[in-house]
Amino acid sequence: MTRYRRLASLLCALALLWAAAPPAMALTRDDLRALAADAAQPWPEEPFAEPPSIAAPYAAGALDEALIDAALGRLNFVRTLAGLRPARADDALCRLAQHGAVLMAAQKTVSHAPDPPGDMDADFFAQAAGAAANCSLASFNWFSPALAAESMDWFVRDDTAPNLGELAHRRWMLCPHMGRTGFGLALDGEGRSYAALYVTDLSAPDDYDFVLWPAPGAFPADLMRAETPWSVSPNPVKCDLTRSAPHVLLEELTTGARWDFAGADADPAQGAYCLIDDRSFGDGPALIFRPDLADWPALEDGYEQNQVWRATVSGLTAADGAPLEPVVYTVEMASLTPIDPASVELSARSLALRPGETAAVGATVYPRWADDLSCALSTSDSSVAVVDENGLVTALAAGQCLLRAEAVNGRFDEIEITVNE
Repeated sequence: MTRYRRLASLLCALALLWAAAPPAMALTRDDLRALAADAAQPWPEEPFAEPPSIAAPYAAGALDEALIDAALGRLNFVRTLAGLRPARADDALCRLAQHGAVLMAAQKTVSHAPDPPGDMDADFFAQAAGAAANCSLASFNWFSPALAAESMDWFVRDDTAPNLGELAHRRWMLCPHMGRTGFGLALDGEGRSYAALYVTDLSAPDDYDFVLWPAPGAFPADLMRAETPWSVSPNPVKCDLTRSAPHVLLEELTTGARWDFAGADADPAQGAYCLIDDRSFGDGPALIFRPDLADWPALEDGYEQNQVWRATVSGLTAADGAPLEPVVYTVEMASLTPIDPASVELSARSLALRPGETAAVGATVYPRWADDLSCALSTSDSSVAVVDENGLVTALAAGQCLLRAEAVNGRFDEIEITVNE
């Protein structure tokens, strides 16, 4: 897979740098977009190099190499966001995952412990069952070759109702010890698709403190929905979650929203919740929590660019029972594509003043998730009135002029200022 080598080298370098100094290497918005652009790989219109068969005689088929590259690029983009080393696609694991996808499509169901179809030979089923037990599995009500790559986003969000209490797909996908992986894709006769991602390889030794999701620094708002939980997965060698009494304070700094998870509320169906799942999906137990964004009207549209979130996790215990320092990190939501201002609005529609009087006027750039929310303020006749950078208008002499607020891309709003003797 020579087309992937340059990307793999870049991702590996970024992951190694981040692992060496997590706070300093948190991505900027520009870093994030560059990483996403480098990770993006085109996928072919025809997904299969060898078409599978979902009826006897069964055949696993094989994915097109370009499609494997695209899926691997997206997987490693996600892993690099979390500060993890990239994985590599393994031919044997791709064949295994492809067997699992074919079995799901044949049975039109997703199961980690499937029953053998009566017309499937034992060797094929043994491989398919092995894939079912060692892969993250998903089904979708449509088919597209892109699903082999786009399902990576679904696995890492892991925010459908049955998964909220464990996040097993995410935790396996972000296991620091994953060195090899494989991808499978198949469709049934009714147009539904089935994706498999091999996740239980533990061949890559790694030293880490925590796997945090969403990760510190600029982070794609595209990967967060209102129902998406946060997770903190400590290295079990360094932190014993089962002996800890975690206290999570989550704050959105631009709105003042905050959630204080002082105790474990273990009901994911109730909106905001916080719990410890002590099963070793990936590398060990995880702390899982989710704010209810509906609690704050300013956040009711979900995660957006320009939101700044700070998480403080205290009450953690080391493996030897000693208390650990609180973990504090900041997540800056960002869009993977630049967003220009659409409009500017001044808070007043006109002003009438006398010489020496002042008035404060606000200027707001829309949408609030645009890349640059700044605007320049000016008056058309500085002998009549002037305005400072904070929107304070000062009348100087009788006359009329315009107050103008202009965004970085030239969008503007104007109102008339009248200064009367």
